[in-house]
Amino acid sequence: MSEWAKQPDLTMTNDPLLKPTLLISSCLLGEKVRYDGQHKRNDLIVNHLTRHFNTVSLCPEVGSGMSVPRPAINLFAEPGSIALRETQAPHREHSRAMIQFADRTLERYDQVAGFIGKTKSPSCAIQDTPIKHLEQRREQQERLSAGYFVRYLNSQRQYVPVIDEQQIQHQEYRHRFFIHAFTLARFYRSIAHQPTHGLRNFHHQHQGLLQAFNPELTQRLNERLQEYHEQRRPMIEYLNQLAKILTSPFSAQNFLAALDSARAQVEPAQRSALRILSRSLSLQDNDQWISQLYYQHLQQRLAQFKLELLNANPLFLPYPDTLMS
Repeated sequence: MSEWAKQPDLTMTNDPLLKPTLLISSCLLGEKVRYDGQHKRNDLIVNHLTRHFNTVSLCPEVGSGMSVPRPAINLFAEPGSIALRETQAPHREHSRAMIQFADRTLERYDQVAGFIGKTKSPSCAIQDTPIKHLEQRREQQERLSAGYFVRYLNSQRQYVPVIDEQQIQHQEYRHRFFIHAFTLARFYRSIAHQPTHGLRNFHHQHQGLLQAFNPELTQRLNERLQEYHEQRRPMIEYLNQLAKILTSPFSAQNFLAALDSARAQVEPAQRSALRILSRSLSLQDNDQWISQLYYQHLQQRLAQFKLELLNANPLFLPYPDTLMS
């Protein structure tokens, strides 16, 4: 019997019913909630992602009590902090109300697996919201930041992946976001179904995938697992380390090494086919390939060699292949 066949509940890793929970800026879903009463509908998100994820429409500004339409707001630099204020005098502040809304949201959606925000939004942007000054001086250089809601989300749920509507159009950014979101959703489910052994089972099932992205950080994650079970570290430190691995730069060398390690764990009849598959990938122009292309090629080869059963392991299929196009 193969090593994988001994693993408990391995088929959970490719369950077609698994739908990670994504928080999505409402305007991207076509809702007219922007400050000017308009929307910024994104067809890829509306037509494609909503079929594979549990999507939650979210407008932090409306959720914080602001009207539609409403005065424009922005981030403003203050001594030791950033505030969310209206751009026109008297610059009414909305920081506290948005934090309260964020706390309610994270309490309600405690298994959030990702966030999709709107570029340049003062609340939902991932990285490109300008930070202004109430008294703007010529010598002050403009700084960019995540929006206020996303800043708070990052501080409270560092392990949750975030992306905006422009980044998600890029196949590699989209691919890495999907890997992260589905891995996090499998983590939540494993813990919920097996409170005692769920973390160890999740960790064991995902070793190959994590080794493929960063073997050094995966070793540290092994240590975090042991420290958690010895009650020396909280689980959130495991999750934060997991996020570091899943956001590591892609390395073809690490990916191929993980495939070679996996070959020793499968049935003997499958090993020769995996050897050919690994050799095929190694002949590609590794400097030009990105992880999304590796996974597309991998899926084609698995079908060619009739190895689809290996898709029960997230190393081979980290999220539904229907999302890989």
